[in-house]
Amino acid sequence: MKPYKHLALWERYHIRSAIQFDYRPANIARTLKRDPQTIRREIARGGGYSNYDPDHAHKRYKKKRTQKRHPYRFKGILKQKALQLLTATGLEPAGIGPRLTMEHGEHMNISHMTIYRHIYCDAKHGGDLYKHLRTARKKPKRRRKHKTIREFIKNRRFIDQRPDVVDRVERIGDLERDTIVGPANKGAILSIVDRKSSYCWLDQIHRKASYDTHIGTRRQLKDVRYHIKSVTNDNGIEFADHRLTARYLKTDVWFCHPYQTNQSARIEQLNKLVRQYLPKKMDLRFVQPKQLRAITEKLNNRPRKKLGYKTPFEVFFNTFKPLTIPDTS
Repeated sequence: MKPYKHLALWERYHIRSAIQFDYRPANIARTLKRDPQTIRREIARGGGYSNYDPDHAHKRYKKKRTQKRHPYRFKGILKQKALQLLTATGLEPAGIGPRLTMEHGEHMNISHMTIYRHIYCDAKHGGDLYKHLRTARKKPKRRRKHKTIREFIKNRRFIDQRPDVVDRVERIGDLERDTIVGPANKGAILSIVDRKSSYCWLDQIHRKASYDTHIGTRRQLKDVRYHIKSVTNDNGIEFADHRLTARYLKTDVWFCHPYQTNQSARIEQLNKLVRQYLPKKMDLRFVQPKQLRAITEKLNNRPRKKLGYKTPFEVFFNTFKPLTIPDTS
């Protein structure tokens, strides 16, 4: 990564000349080998497209360079009280500022990021303040600079637009989907559950790829596709091909809001039951289809209290299947 350099006066003159010839920021940035956002900010600070003045912009820049920064205010009694709360109560940094404000007034407020910076600086020099954090992490998590693929899933429709009948759990055919992954994201199992009956389907898709998930869904639901009313997913990248699934099943596909697992509680409960047979440390790449079918059959023929001790199979297919051998004596 190239070190950042401040704009020089000649570059500001170049920007003004380019503006006069109606060049856009992206073109100017390409010429100067700068980031387009740098050029946009410079033009906005210098008076905009119609009034950009390179001399005035450069004088303003030099003046700001000579100004002193605000002193680091995490010191004295504020620092003492904040660290006391951290070490004595284990309060997370996000709650230290509000607690100090409640006890001592607004002048004792402090940002949680200031506390985190102090903790990680202390850890770098051999301190142990980081041990009072819930994660006991010596270094901060690296922030991602770019959007993940899940943020580019096109044409998502969230469950706010979903029909009320789905929320009432009154009918068969409203499904939820999720994936179960193995250690280091090696191997994956597609899990599908009916919201009303808890009837489930499991399919080995080997990897969390959107097309593999779509094919796994087709494979499992091909015999009941005309009974499906809706499908609800989480925001995983493996559901990016939701439009293919919707077209095949001839139904609507909805998405939960990010980080709201309570909106897909039934599939989370199914995954928990599946983990009884496929523990988290198990490599899912070597799970046999025969084993998955056996797990599915066990779960679909297990009586559930919420179903009045009927099995998911009986509720989904509206039938009765004895689970005990009749007494012939």
